[in-house]
Amino acid sequence: MDNKVGREIGKRLGRLKRKREASDYDDFYVASSEEADEQYETAELVVKSVQDFLKEKEVLK
Repeated sequence: MDNKVGREIGKRLGRLKRKREASDYDDFYVASSEEADEQYETAELVVKSVQDFLKEKEVLK
């Protein structure tokens, strides 16, 4: 996995963690459509990065 991709994933996951914690602990947290889109895009990026890594290591074809 490229360091740039790894850093980007780390940043995105950090943002998502903060948003998840806010939704867990804030009384009236409502995620916007844009936030949901961002979370979905991050999930897609993480899945693709893991798949690419596993293919590179010849664990996944």
